[in-house]
Amino acid sequence: MLKPDVPSSAAAYELYLRANELSRDSTHWSEALALYDRCVTEDPHYATGWAGVGRMPRMIGKVPGHRDGGAPGARRARSESRAGDRVLGVAHPV
Repeated sequence: MLKPDVPSSAAAYELYLRANELSRDSTHWSEALALYDRCVTEDPHYATGWAGVGRMPRMIGKVPGHRDGGAPGARRARSESRAGDRVLGVAHPV
């Protein structure tokens, strides 16, 4: 049986959920990234939060003229998410 990725605090989960909601609209991607960053600051072992930190710079980088995208940060976040959750690493191969 797979163990769910559960954050260690309610605050980290709330930040993650708020970031997810903002990530649905490209005009709010920078705000979503900031919330994902706060999420993993609150809980550095929350692999799903790290997945968001890795995904948002990639998405932002696809929008012409956006300056917030950053491949090095995305690579680090993917590494952190895989280190924190074996199942997530399989689901999101590099």
